[in-house]
Amino acid sequence: MRWLTKIIGGGILAQVISLIFYPFITRQFDPVAFSALGSFTLLTGIFSIFIGIKSESFVNIVGKSDLESSVSDSIKLILSSFLSLVVFALALSILLNNYLIILAFSAATMVNLYVLSLNYTTRLGNVNAINKSKIIQTLLSNFFIVLGGLIFPNFLFLVGGYVINQTAGTFQLLRASKFKIRRPYLIGIEYFASFYIERKGMLLFFIKNSILNTILPYFLFIVYTQTGQLSKAGYVILGTQIIGIPQSIIRRSVAQYLVYSADRVNSFEQLFKKIIIFSAIGVVLIIPVADIFFKYTHLIFGEKWRNASDILLIMLFISISDYFYYICFQYSSIRNLSKTGNIIDYFRAGAFAISSLSIFIFRSDHYAIYIYIVFIYVINFAFLYLIYKNPQIKGVKV
Repeated sequence: MRWLTKIIGGGILAQVISLIFYPFITRQFDPVAFSALGSFTLLTGIFSIFIGIKSESFVNIVGKSDLESSVSDSIKLILSSFLSLVVFALALSILLNNYLIILAFSAATMVNLYVLSLNYTTRLGNVNAINKSKIIQTLLSNFFIVLGGLIFPNFLFLVGGYVINQTAGTFQLLRASKFKIRRPYLIGIEYFASFYIERKGMLLFFIKNSILNTILPYFLFIVYTQTGQLSKAGYVILGTQIIGIPQSIIRRSVAQYLVYSADRVNSFEQLFKKIIIFSAIGVVLIIPVADIFFKYTHLIFGEKWRNASDILLIMLFISISDYFYYICFQYSSIRNLSKTGNIIDYFRAGAFAISSLSIFIFRSDHYAIYIYIVFIYVINFAFLYLIYKNPQIKGVKV
């Protein structure tokens, strides 16, 4: 538990730095600018599927002896994918007359490399490197956004801060772990093509999971952008970032602890159940506190954000649901319960489809939001039930 406490402490410090910067950032950039950032990050997430093919997940399931070679192969895959598909991205940028496509394509490469390097450093147990990385990338990205906003408050500075965050984190983690790519001359189109040919089954599995888990978190954002409510879409992105601060501290730290403890704890299943129970208690305590905090949104973030409080509370409920799903998914990934994960992903896709359809049936985004929240919470309980029914964790006492 000392390892978990230490890594949560580093996360808290990094995210407190972000909170200090946010009142300045939200006074420089309006909700529409944050909406444009949302479109960019959604595009980045979709591109990252085809660049990384969820290669960071390999780190969770390989043995300690294969760890370095697996990470080396994954980095070569990510870089080979970027080099192989960059012509496609350039052509798409020219065809659609949108330079952001090639920028999102490059950002997707850095996102994959960052998550991979974070998982690798976690498996090594190098907490100091992880904490130092969080602080450095937070400071660099926020300084860039604030200074850019003072000169020219364009959403591109928000985008630049996002890319700098991922890039700085990747270089810091790989440098701290003294990692070197094995046989770097293999990076190229041939490596990319051979991966696609040799691992078609795995490729399809990861693409399916990635598409569902990339697009679904942006449900509310998609609803508002498609109905022309760009300010509300901006509230959603701010909510994702602000609520994501405590969520990422807890979610990522707990997920890292699960990865770190998978082959160290005698009763891993008991540890998982304790995490779920303590998380549920934390949720009960945080909701009333958050409700009070959101009522004073305009005092903290400026008058442009006065109407954001209701949407921020909705985002909290969705965020909590995503947290439980993420922890369950990490567990099922480590324990290789792919069938359980597949069932839940299909149900999540169904919830997204039904709630989206309700926008056109009821001509109201409120119905869509409430339907989505109810469905997702029911699905999370189903996920926990399916995991519990697995023979590996029957009879475990908390």
